[in-house]
Amino acid sequence: MEIKAYLDDEDEKGIFRFILFDVSQEKGVALNKGSGEEFDYEFEKNQAGFREAVQTEDGWLIETENRQREARLIIRSRDFGAWAKLKAQVQIGDSWYDCQTDTGQTYITIP
Repeated sequence: MEIKAYLDDEDEKGIFRFILFDVSQEKGVALNKGSGEEFDYEFEKNQAGFREAVQTEDGWLIETENRQREARLIIRSRDFGAWAKLKAQVQIGDSWYDCQTDTGQTYITIP
């Protein structure tokens, strides 16, 4: 799936950070892929404009390499029954701000 975060101010640019958290880790059975307990969602590897993703205790974190007005990234599912939460943040100057959905939430639930 492709996700986009952007700044409303067309003159502003920032570093975007995406945090995939509370990611399911179901063992591979039936339709599930693999037999391990890896995270069921991950950021697509080698995405242009992004640093390498970092694994966290409950998911993944990835940041853009440069300041920009919007960022699009791809999340890959490793399991048909996967679930997770995703939040985006943007760094303007020295401060980080939570991005908001159209309804004012600071994260989305996947799927």
